[in-house]
Amino acid sequence: MSLAPWQQDYVALSVIAAARHGQADARAFLAWMTNFLVGRFEVEARGFLRRDGVAYQIAAGRGGQAIDPNRTWREIGAAMRAAGTSNDDGWTKSRGDYGALALASLSGIADALNHDGARRAHAWLRDADPPFTSRVARQRDPTLNIVPRRADGAGCAIRSAARRG
Repeated sequence: MSLAPWQQDYVALSVIAAARHGQADARAFLAWMTNFLVGRFEVEARGFLRRDGVAYQIAAGRGGQAIDPNRTWREIGAAMRAAGTSNDDGWTKSRGDYGALALASLSGIADALNHDGARRAHAWLRDADPPFTSRVARQRDPTLNIVPRRADGAGCAIRSAARRG
C-alpha cells in the first residue's frame, strides 16, 4: 500500500482556502493534517529522507498490504529504499509537479496557522530545487507559485528564490 503525498497537498489547498475564510472546522482539520504535511520534511534524523516527502508515492504498508502498515518514519524510509521508490540524493521519483504542490501547501499552512515548521520546510524545499519549481517553471505556470508571508505577517518570506533560474 502506498500514499501519494501530492494528493494530500491537493486536499490541503482546499482546506487552507476554507480555513482562511474563517471555517473553524477546516482550521482544526488543517492543524491535524500538518503533522504529516510538514512532518515529512522534519524527520530525516528518524530515517525518512526529506526528498521523499515529494516522491510520487510513500510506502505506507508492508508488502503492499493496508492490513500491515509501516508504523514509523524509519520503516517507511526503509521500505521506499527497498522498493526503489526513494529519491535518495536526487529527484528521480519526483518527476511531476509534486514539489510545487508541496511548496504551495506549506505556504498555506505557514499563513493559515502561522506555523514556523511549515516556513522552515518551505525554505528547505525551495532551496533544494525539486523539478518544476524553477523560476522558468513558475513563470510558465504560476498556478502553484504561492509563497508564505513572514511570521510577523509583513511581506513575503522569500529570500533566495529570486536568484534561482
